[in-house]
Amino acid sequence: MASQKHWCVSLVGIALLSLPAACREGVRVTVEQHASGAVRFLVSPLGDRFRPCIDSLYVYSGPRSQSGRPLVWHVERMDPRICVAKVDFGAVPAGFEADSGSQPLHAGGQYEVAVMGPGFNDGAEFTRR
Repeated sequence: MASQKHWCVSLVGIALLSLPAACREGVRVTVEQHASGAVRFLVSPLGDRFRPCIDSLYVYSGPRSQSGRPLVWHVERMDPRICVAKVDFGAVPAGFEADSGSQPLHAGGQYEVAVMGPGFNDGAEFTRR
C-alpha cells in the first residue's frame, strides 16, 4: 500500500514539474505587414511541446510605455474546439467574437498586439507601414 502511495505522489510530482517547463518554452508573436495593406498576427511556439491556441487578442494604439492607451481591436475565442495561431487584423476568425469593429491602423502609428492563450501571454510592438 505504501508503494502505491509513493508511486502516485511521484506521478503528481512529475506532472507538476513538467507543467512549468511547457510554459517556459514560450511563444513568439510576429506581426506581418503585407504590400496589400493586410496585417497578420502569428503566434509560434519556441519549442515543440505544445500548440499555441489564441484565446484573446488585443491591439492597442501607442507604445507599451504609454498609460491609458486606447484599445483598437479585441477578439476572444468562444468555441474551445477551435485552435487558431494566426489572425488577420479586422477579420474575426470562426469560433471567435469581437467586442466591436476594428478601428483603422494609421500609417506611421505605433501599436502593440497582446496575445493570450493556454500556457502563454506575449505580445509585440509594431509601427504601421
